[in-house]
Amino acid sequence: VTIAADHWAGKHQNTATAFILSSFPIAGLSASFVTKTFAGDYTMVWLVCGLVIIPALLMLFVPSDKLSAEQVALQAKKGESVGFGSIFEGNLKFVTVFAIIVSFMNMAGVWALGTWLPSWLMNERGLTTEIMANFSMVNYFGGFLGYFFWSWLGKKITNPKSLIVGYFATAAAMVVYIIMPGTDLLFYWGPVVYFCQAVNVMCSITFAAAFPRLIRAYGAGTCFNVGRIGSIISPYTTAVIGAALGLTAGLATVPIFYAVGGLFGFGLNRFVKKQESLESQEILEPDGESDGGTEK
Repeated sequence: VTIAADHWAGKHQNTATAFILSSFPIAGLSASFVTKTFAGDYTMVWLVCGLVIIPALLMLFVPSDKLSAEQVALQAKKGESVGFGSIFEGNLKFVTVFAIIVSFMNMAGVWALGTWLPSWLMNERGLTTEIMANFSMVNYFGGFLGYFFWSWLGKKITNPKSLIVGYFATAAAMVVYIIMPGTDLLFYWGPVVYFCQAVNVMCSITFAAAFPRLIRAYGAGTCFNVGRIGSIISPYTTAVIGAALGLTAGLATVPIFYAVGGLFGFGLNRFVKKQESLESQEILEPDGESDGGTEK
């Protein structure tokens, strides 16, 4: 995400990041197909998974952004250091805290849904493994389209606002999914849920844009990785509730996670806007001094 933000700053950043991260639903669709194809031989499934090493090695050939390298060199020449603590200074500390909570809720919702939806469909709605694979493929196709929609909406109404709309849309779509009867309608509504849930691309875009270039990796990385605690807690929480009250009740935690995330999104939006204002002032006054209103 930080590499994408360095190479495609400005108006192309949203589209480029969405294009890169759309590989998630493409991979999910591919994994569903592979699992369906080799359902009787899971050794082949893991063998295909091992091919991930190839694109990982190709990342070695991605060049560093020239401007980033120049800024790092200039910073070193000045004798100034930018460390991890920078993301907890001034207004950025509020951006970091709210981004972590928003990320936590996203991770919680994604993993609760991904972990327990197949079990719910098979145990509560009677789907077979083969039919479940078909459901997964169409769901991930909906997610693929969603990545581009939310990134486009972010350019229209700002990234944090797109994130807020997407969180509440996901919560609403998931409530409809749970109460929808039968399985035929679920086949067509599933892609809508995943389309809405693809708003997680806005976490990537918003976090990368919210932090200055030199601490972007610290900021975005911290928000993502601390937020990943949600991916550890939520499947367990959903399982506990599911064991006590049934899988439907457990799966109902998903819209709650997203609704709460949407509420904290308002705080994130406020402090991201303030950070943008502060950075604009620094551009106008690079020496940190006022000169009576004259731009420097």
